[in-house]
Amino acid sequence: MRISPDDKRLLATLHLQADRPVKEIAQLLSRPEHQVRYALQRMESEGIVRRHPFIDVYPLGFTQFEVYTSLA
Repeated sequence: MRISPDDKRLLATLHLQADRPVKEIAQLLSRPEHQVRYALQRMESEGIVRRHPFIDVYPLGFTQFEVYTSLA
């Protein structure tokens, strides 16, 4: 599948802002809301993007530590 320049702009806008409502994204892109919704559904059906829940665990008190050892 070829990604159009409009779809590239959509993906760039969604990068790190995927929690925004479709209405705001459409306003940022100066496109009608239904076109943005259709483009997202099409990319999801073709496997380019997918919905995935994300939970920020840092406010819950989870901190990840890594310990490195060397046998030298």
